[in-house]
Amino acid sequence: SDASGVDNLGSVLADGGKVIMTADVARNTAKAAVNNAGFVSARSIITGKNGEIILSGKGGDVVNSGTLDVSGTQASPNAGQVRITSDRNINLTDTSRILANGAGQLGRGGNVRIIADDTLLFTRGATIQGRGGLGGGFVELSGHKALRVRGALDLGQGGTVLLDPDFLTIANGSGSSGSNAGDATVYEAFIEGQLRNGTDVALVARKEITLADLEDGVLDGTYGAEQGGNLFVGIGDIGVGTEFGVYSGDFSGTPPGFVPGTGDAAYDGIVFADTTNTIRVDGNIDIRGGTTYGDLV
Repeated sequence: SDASGVDNLGSVLADGGKVIMTADVARNTAKAAVNNAGFVSARSIITGKNGEIILSGKGGDVVNSGTLDVSGTQASPNAGQVRITSDRNINLTDTSRILANGAGQLGRGGNVRIIADDTLLFTRGATIQGRGGLGGGFVELSGHKALRVRGALDLGQGGTVLLDPDFLTIANGSGSSGSNAGDATVYEAFIEGQLRNGTDVALVARKEITLADLEDGVLDGTYGAEQGGNLFVGIGDIGVGTEFGVYSGDFSGTPPGFVPGTGDAAYDGIVFADTTNTIRVDGNIDIRGGTTYGDLV
């Protein structure tokens, strides 16, 4: 029927191939469009042909409480791709596992894109992994109306994490990253931890980014020996339909698909709540405040 969704409670194995779970259900129903509580594997087993897993819901939420695995193997060391999209909400529960690790020293981490038109919940206890001997993978976490980042992210050296809501606040301390009303709050300690782990961090907001007054006065992502990651902070968007392929580990100043914003007179672009605060990283810092009204204050 129109209201029926997709529920997976078992195992789906398609190593070297593609798994697609998609459903279009009647809006305003309580039923999730796609619910995965099982094990789905599309690991890379053929050189040059990486696995892919797609969960896509329309009219209903997408929930993952199981395991999605697109990791590389010795036969094909680069990891594949996971895409989770919904025109409503996405919930990665506390048992959610997304594995996109490269195999051995010759593998690269894979690409994970999770995009909700409403709210994305990356719940405490959930994990996303994307390490690789030749460089970590790429993870995009996007909740257009609300974004809560409380799970564990492990991309390692050369990986990149992208957060791209409408509004973004970099808050003081180490609370649980999250949001409630059309914006996202990412805590200082989350960003520092990723940078010190060698992961590049890209913070992109369509309207406004605010660095709150930090108690210690510094967002410090340094690890030493120039091993820390790069930081990108920009007003703009990630182009629709952007394809990442196998992420090269080359940050190159901007995240893949970045489109500079034209700004909006009603918003302030990029704001430092306390202009005496500083940002310190081992790699590069790239701050872009939009092309029309964006400001660096």
